[in-house]
Formats: sequence, structure tokens, C-alpha cells
Amino acid sequence: MAVGHYTIKDFEKMNTVTPSEAEDGTKTTQAPETSRRHLYFTVIIVNCIYFLSGESMTWTSPVLPVLTTPGTGPILLSHREASILVRISATGQVFGPILSGLLISNIGRKRTIIVMIFLFIAQCSLLFITLDAVYLYAGKFLGGMAVGMSVTSLPIYVAEISDDSVRGMLNASPLVFRSVGYLAMYAVGPFVSYFTFSIFCLVAPILVMLLFLWVPESPYYLIATGRKEKAVSHLSWLRGCSERQAQAEADKIEISVERSLKNPISIQSFFASRANLRALFLGMCLVFFRQMCGITVVLYIMETLFINANVPLSSSASTIVVGVVMVIAAVTAPPLIKKAGYKRPLIASALGMFLSLGLFGLHFYFQARDIVIKSPLYIFLPLLSLMVYIVFFSIGFANNAYALVGEMFSPNVKAVGTAATNCFGFICALLALFLYYSVYEAVGMFASFWLFSILCLMAAWFVWLFVPETKGLSLDDIQEILSRPWVSKTVD
Repeated sequence: MAVGHYTIKDFEKMNTVTPSEAEDGTKTTQAPETSRRHLYFTVIIVNCIYFLSGESMTWTSPVLPVLTTPGTGPILLSHREASILVRISATGQVFGPILSGLLISNIGRKRTIIVMIFLFIAQCSLLFITLDAVYLYAGKFLGGMAVGMSVTSLPIYVAEISDDSVRGMLNASPLVFRSVGYLAMYAVGPFVSYFTFSIFCLVAPILVMLLFLWVPESPYYLIATGRKEKAVSHLSWLRGCSERQAQAEADKIEISVERSLKNPISIQSFFASRANLRALFLGMCLVFFRQMCGITVVLYIMETLFINANVPLSSSASTIVVGVVMVIAAVTAPPLIKKAGYKRPLIASALGMFLSLGLFGLHFYFQARDIVIKSPLYIFLPLLSLMVYIVFFSIGFANNAYALVGEMFSPNVKAVGTAATNCFGFICALLALFLYYSVYEAVGMFASFWLFSILCLMAAWFVWLFVPETKGLSLDDIQEILSRPWVSKTVD
């Protein structure tokens, strides 16, 4: 599965085995002792694109109430049109990784990311000049594509410009920036007009584009395309060192690139291994359950959910509270769960979401049956439920599902496996939105969230029964476990 003249192994940069790590686990690059000021500057700009992704994903939350209420927005959407608007964004996300894969090795990492930022700008422009629903649909589809591209191209770029000693820290920040993007939409959207909000959304990608023009191209891509001199110059700038020092790192990168080009991965060799098939099955099941916990629904239409829940706190204030909890959880959860491995936090995450979504659905069930409970605690149940839900999502499925996928695939097939898993994850997000609206219209909102709650319980059962704990295991140990005959209970 080659992309242009450079193989799909590019996607390995997204995962736990870094571009400077050979298949036997030995290091092939080592950055000189230098100032990392330019590197941090570049990565902060890249992380601002995750902020744009967060904005794009949650734009519908404050806007849908405006567009579905007569006299409050530029156009009036029916319930059906509003549901299409939400789903079309997720549809665009499915095509994002495909577009990124086509571009990233043909026009380079930097130009691919520029295309992505341009899609964000195009999205906001179409949303600003909205004349009818078609403009909204086109804008959100383009924004969805940009979000999908960010999942593949940004981790590759960050991994390729970073050195070993700081790569892990730099790769830990996207969730925080994305969560801040969520919060920005929740905090600004309800309090300004539609057009003011559209301008606010448009300014951010334009500023990011202007800043990103200053960042360098990936040294890996430059060397792969025969521009080693330029790669040395860019490495020197990123590391804050002399070109002589950068030359040594460039030589090692060249060896790594040559190794990748000499060992392309075929689909046939991928499916010939039991370990690969099992890793693919487990990975796809994990991302399936990650989406079927309802996170996409909650993020996309949170304010509408609070409006329907009739909580004493305003819907906009409730959404902001959950957004703040999300940012705090994004900052604090990863360090807290690092020592616990992957499996136990995933089980705890699924069980916590099972309980919180069950209670959230219970509120809507009582509401649908006109059952009145005057307890002070009960009237805040929807808000408390979603706060707990976000916390439990953050401690497990927010990061661990994809991290575990990265650890289960061996280095030589990691690219194919993770690319397939990412695309499948976006398809599952679209499926989750379809299920939500279908069940909501057929039975009621309570049934949609009870369905997600049951799927969370199934996720806990699946992880406990089938998913191995990979913490502290070498790549060989993990592959040995995955190569065993299938059993109903994995060895922790």
C-alpha cells in the first residue's frame, strides 16, 4: 500500500514506535544537545490545529439551537436538516485520512497540513455566508475532512521533527488543545450572534495558517525526496545547533528512510499473520466501543441535550461546566493513569460511562412518562451525569483505546493496521450518530442513551475478556500473546 513513491509506513509516526526506532528496538537517531526553542514553537503551532479540530467538532452544539429556533438565525433548519448537518460532519471525517494518505508523501507533510488548514478556512467561510442549508452541509463536510486529516498527518509531522527525549511529551498535548477548542465553542457560541460567532471561528484558522507558513518541512520527507541539504538546514533550525551537528542526525534519518523504502508492506503479508489479524480485530473492536459510548453525540449536540433536559442551570452554562471538566480531565487524567496500564482504566472507564449514561437516560425516561421528582439532586442529574461521564471517558477510552492499538501492531505492519483502524473509527462515529437519531425518533431520547449505556457495559466485558494488558511488555512479548490460539480470557 504505497502512497506515491513513499510507503504507507509514514503512518507509523502516529504510534508508540517512533521514526527513530528500528524494528529491533534500537535507536537510529539521536538529537544533539541543543536549545529546543524553535521545536517547541513549531509544535505549539501544530497543536493549534488540534484546537481547530475541537472547534469544528463542537460547532454544532451552540449553533443548532439558534438554527432550529424561528427568528434567531440566518436560516431555519428542520429537525431532519439539523440531524443531517451533524451527520455530514462525521461523514467528512471518514474521507480525511484517505485524502491525507494521498497527499502526505506526494506534496509533503507541510503542504498537506496547509491543505488541511485551508479546509478549515473554507468551512468557516461557507458557514459565514450561509444562504441555505447546502452551504452548511458543504462547510461541515469540508471541516470533517480536515478533522480526519489531522488524525493522520499531524502525529506524523510532530514525530518526524521531534527528537527522542521529548517526543512522548509533545505527543501528549493534542487532547488538551482539542479540549480547549471544545470549550471555546461552548463558551463563546451561546453569547454572540451567529455571524459574530462565524467571524470568531474564521479568525482562528487564518491566524494558524499565517503562523504555520513559518514552520519547516519534515526532515524525513526532505531526505526521502533527495533534498538532504535542505533537511540538514531545517534540522539545524529545529535543534538550535550547527549544521555540522545536524548532519549527523540527518545521516541516521537517511538510514531509517532507506530501511522503510526497502521493506514495503503488502496486504498479503499483513493478513498472513495470526498476530496481525488478532491485533486488527481487537483494535477495531476497541475503536467501535469508543464511538458507541456516545462521545460524538455528546460533543456535537451537548447544548441541545441540556435544553431538552430542562436543568435549572441554563443550557449554555451547563455546557461550559462540562467543557471545563473536559479540559481539566484532559490535563490531569493521562499522568494519573499512566502507572495503571491500559486494561484496568479501560474497564473502569466503560463501567463509569455505563452508570452515568444510564442515569442520564433515566432522567429522560421520567420526563417522557411525566414522572416528577422534586429532589434537589435529581434536578441536576443530567449535568452531574455528563460531568461524571466525561471524567470516566477521559481516564480510559479517550486515549487508551488508540494507544493500545498502537502497541498491539508490530512495527512492520503498524502503518497498515493503524490506518485501517482510524478509518474504521470515523465510520463508527457516523454509525453512532445514525443510531442516536434513529432510536430517538422511533422510541425516545432515553432509549438512545440507554443503548449507549448497554454498549459501554459490553465494552467493559469485552476488554476484561479479550484485551491483553501490554504495559511493561516488550514488542516480542505482545506479539507472542497475540500469536497464541484464541482463548476466551487473555493473560494479563
